[in-house]
Amino acid sequence: MNFNKLLRTMPFILAGLIVILIVLIILGGLDSKPNNDNAGQNVADAGTPTKAQDKPVDWKDDGVDITKPDKNGDSNDPAATGTPDDPQGGDIADITPEPTKEPDTIEDNEFGFVFTEKSDFVDTKDGVNLRAGASTDTAVVAHLDKGKRLERTGYNSEWTRVIYNEMECYIATSLIVRSAATIDEGLTPTDAPTGSPVAEITFEAKSDYVDTKDGVNLRKDPSTESDLVAHLEKSERLKRIGYNKDWTRVEYNGKTCYLATFLVTGVSDKAERDPVSNENGETGNGENGGGTENIENPPVQIVFEEKSDYVDTKDNINIRKEPSTESERVAYIEKSLRLKRTGYNKDWTRVEYEGKTCYIATYLITGVSDKAERETENNGTGTENETGSGNASGGIFYGSGSGKLICIDPGHQTKGNYETEPVAPGSSEKKAKVSSGTSGTSTGIPEYKLNLNVAMQLKDELVKRGYRVVMTRNSNDVNISNIERAGIANGNNVDAFVRIHANGSDNSAVSGIETICQTKNNTSNGNIYSKCRKLSDTVLEGMVSATGGKNRGVWETDTMSGINWSNVPVTIVEMGFMTNPDEDKKLAETEYQKKIVTGIADGIDNYFK
Repeated sequence: MNFNKLLRTMPFILAGLIVILIVLIILGGLDSKPNNDNAGQNVADAGTPTKAQDKPVDWKDDGVDITKPDKNGDSNDPAATGTPDDPQGGDIADITPEPTKEPDTIEDNEFGFVFTEKSDFVDTKDGVNLRAGASTDTAVVAHLDKGKRLERTGYNSEWTRVIYNEMECYIATSLIVRSAATIDEGLTPTDAPTGSPVAEITFEAKSDYVDTKDGVNLRKDPSTESDLVAHLEKSERLKRIGYNKDWTRVEYNGKTCYLATFLVTGVSDKAERDPVSNENGETGNGENGGGTENIENPPVQIVFEEKSDYVDTKDNINIRKEPSTESERVAYIEKSLRLKRTGYNKDWTRVEYEGKTCYIATYLITGVSDKAERETENNGTGTENETGSGNASGGIFYGSGSGKLICIDPGHQTKGNYETEPVAPGSSEKKAKVSSGTSGTSTGIPEYKLNLNVAMQLKDELVKRGYRVVMTRNSNDVNISNIERAGIANGNNVDAFVRIHANGSDNSAVSGIETICQTKNNTSNGNIYSKCRKLSDTVLEGMVSATGGKNRGVWETDTMSGINWSNVPVTIVEMGFMTNPDEDKKLAETEYQKKIVTGIADGIDNYFK
């Protein structure tokens, strides 16, 4: 090759190499940068923020961030932590949640959440939010600094529907630490076996069948602390192989297990229920499904307490030769009768009828008297005053003579009715018709049970003092709204309307006794304000004097439906705080209840003076 020619072409070769190198460098740099189209696609994939992302949310407070450790370093994932400790015998086995969805996938209830209906109580963790809807995007109704027992009305794996201050609201299911199993089992803490129940409990051998209530727990051992074998949503007939006054041993799906005896509604020698319901008037509360007698044991095992007085019956009942629904029927009574009572058992009552000894189911008795004949005087409603006859619409009456007529309303009932009604006549504001109330922090006793217990004692005390009494209810399984309760007092034109309640607070340190009446400016019944205030004052003074409890005074408010709808002198008695551990224990004591009753009765006496 000609060397001179090579030298002349060299610059062009070098320039070409440089151009190639520059192109390679440019191409390499482009590879390391994001493609504009891809970048746009990445943004689109992120999407529009979901409802849960629209605003900052404290996920920990709502308990939906299952990956974030709590203050003890433990995961909030229920599957990881297992069942929480329950010193009161409670458990969460019947509401074990499925793994919670990630926060940004939680849907609002209006977009399809389905709830399993519940009617029990649950305890919450400390520092939780209650929300207006099943979404962290909804308003916070309340923030609970301390754990609280709430009434549960619905459940799913992510959200639980509860009642708080008579409002329906929602809490993340992961924030529930236990259900109130002492209530689920039908036992108060004092009834529930303790220690090592398997070794201590002796069972009487049985070989028959029992019917259960709805919504009961079957346990591996006879203890509320034992593992849950099954939860029966609906009543079932089970083979019974052992009996104890607290626990019943049964067979379920080939396993030996236990349920609280309280939850047994009937006994039978038949493995299958009859296809039709039982005879009129002897299935009691209708929970045994027909074909069983509403008694705990066969007739030969019944022991009667001797009596020598008189009882009034309901209408349309059977009188039997023996204490069993399978026994021969002596008579069918269409209208209420007064019969001589010779023996009493919680399930059956022994009476004399046309010279014969026979039996009626005890729950068919409406009243007891020491008189063989009924008084001819009545209160204008056609209902006898001395025996406890009557019904929910017109009240249940006790006492006789011409004494002042007092209406006693045991607040709440077993199951709340959260349909709404006007808070006052002509008002557009509405409230729940009636709630089931609070429950004891220490005892677990529901308020509706405490209220009825004290109210029935008050009824006896007032009758003893010469008053006549009309009760709005004398059992827990009723459905009577607050307006209807006031209607019973109004319809009978009573001289005083006393509503028995217990109090609750988010602050467990709060305690004391108070009474409630309307303000003098109440547009519905401000004209009787002075009488209501006087009744509230005298009853409060009587209770404080009798119990030595803290006097919280009279609260005047126009927010209470049962007061606003009353046309007669009315007061609400708040006996004490069931959310205060010490006061809750006091309220459960028989002697303290007697003091409360004496105080209320003294206050009523002073009101009429």
